[in-house]
Amino acid sequence: MSRLTKLALGVSLATAMVAGTMPAYAVKVNDDLKVNGKIFADYQSVDGLATTAADDAASGFHFTRAYFETRYSPDADNMFRITLDQKASGASDRVFVKYAYWQSKLNDNVSIKVGQNHTPLVDYLQTKMWGHRYVAKTFTDAVGAQTSADQGVSVFGKGDTVDYYVSYMNGEGYLKDGDGTGAAIMGRVEFHTGGVHVGAFAHSETDRGGTAGYDPRREVVYAWWENDQFQIGGQYLTADDGNAASFDSGSGYNILANIKLPSMGKKTTLFARYDSVDKMDSGTDETLTIAGVEFEAAPGVKLAPNVQTADDGVNDAVTTIGINTQFKF
Repeated sequence: MSRLTKLALGVSLATAMVAGTMPAYAVKVNDDLKVNGKIFADYQSVDGLATTAADDAASGFHFTRAYFETRYSPDADNMFRITLDQKASGASDRVFVKYAYWQSKLNDNVSIKVGQNHTPLVDYLQTKMWGHRYVAKTFTDAVGAQTSADQGVSVFGKGDTVDYYVSYMNGEGYLKDGDGTGAAIMGRVEFHTGGVHVGAFAHSETDRGGTAGYDPRREVVYAWWENDQFQIGGQYLTADDGNAASFDSGSGYNILANIKLPSMGKKTTLFARYDSVDKMDSGTDETLTIAGVEFEAAPGVKLAPNVQTADDGVNDAVTTIGINTQFKF
């Protein structure tokens, strides 16, 4: 079968599966305890890998992520959260802890998180600015400049026009244990008024993984604007690992847009994104282009037919045509 024929069959099957699925958004066990779950899945057709066999192996149905979460709130000021995560299908892919923390409200403007909790930038950008995590990671996470969670302490809060989030963490990220030889301090501050948001982020770390001279540094500036129908935004990243582990004076940028299409359904959105990054000062840019449409097929079920083109600047560009799905209860 041709790529388009296989894709059409996959889209039809995926749509048929979710059309009869009507999950709720969460399960309230009692006034203090809630549980929820989320699954990312897709059907895709891949073209541009080294061989046709490699294209065929990468194509088809995939389960890419599953989360199970509990939140316990003994009172209005305290919350305990545990989130279990599995990254991909297959018996060898273990379930691990993504989040495990205590959150406490100190006053109306200041709260803390203690444990394995969110880093200041990734979760914010993927929920507020990008909004389609089940299609792709947000820019700084996708290029490996930041991780979404780590072990440590975070302080965050907001006022009428300013919000902030500052963390002191191990630095290795949630999939690795800290080694005690170095630490990371990172923070984000944002000014916002009306639909305009302008922010800056910085990350400074010493001896990641116990390696002397491996001192990651990150700076990001970002801005986004939205109204009832449109959202447009972007960010600029500079990164240097000191030890040339991943970034050697690297830099990059990301631009994106979301356009609501109420005539096609209340929650239908057209989205587009472009990423460009020079990871190792090699003179070649890695780029990613994404375009698609998101709609709600049933309560708790999002579908996003989309096209993605990834170019590493060396090999042929890889194009993926598919439909990504998020199931949430």
